[in-house]
Amino acid sequence: SRLDVGKIKLNLEKADSQKLVKEVIDGRKQDVETKGNVLKFEVEENLPFVHTDRTRTKIVINNLIDNAIKFSKTNTEIIVSLYKEGNKVIFSVEDFGVGISKQERKNIYKKFFRAENVFRYQTKGFGLGLFTAKFIVDALGGDLNFESREEVGSRFWFSLPIYK
Repeated sequence: SRLDVGKIKLNLEKADSQKLVKEVIDGRKQDVETKGNVLKFEVEENLPFVHTDRTRTKIVINNLIDNAIKFSKTNTEIIVSLYKEGNKVIFSVEDFGVGISKQERKNIYKKFFRAENVFRYQTKGFGLGLFTAKFIVDALGGDLNFESREEVGSRFWFSLPIYK
């Protein structure tokens, strides 16, 4: 509800993007292994620090990894990567799973939206993860994007400004 009324207080500070992602990955290892997947973490060398709210950024990373776990096919990779692009650091999560249909892509960030294929795969959730992630990334001055192909997989990525 705080998201709805725009009353979210950010604690912006200098943060190590690699450390933030590693903390989330460490907390999700069991979930990845239970599904029979492998999580691969790729990091560009000498990444600059980002200007962000650590807690909120970890929520976004966790939401994207959670979706990758839920919607990936068993025994596939989930690839998490970090790299610099211009004056931003890009956080990317790619899965090889069910993908998102072209018709449903326009609704992907809407509150309570759940794609048709989530019901076929019996995944749990309320349809708030991407809504929340988009709100947070926008508030942090970044962008959240995705590309997807049905029955091939999806890649979600977001940017955060470099700390100056």
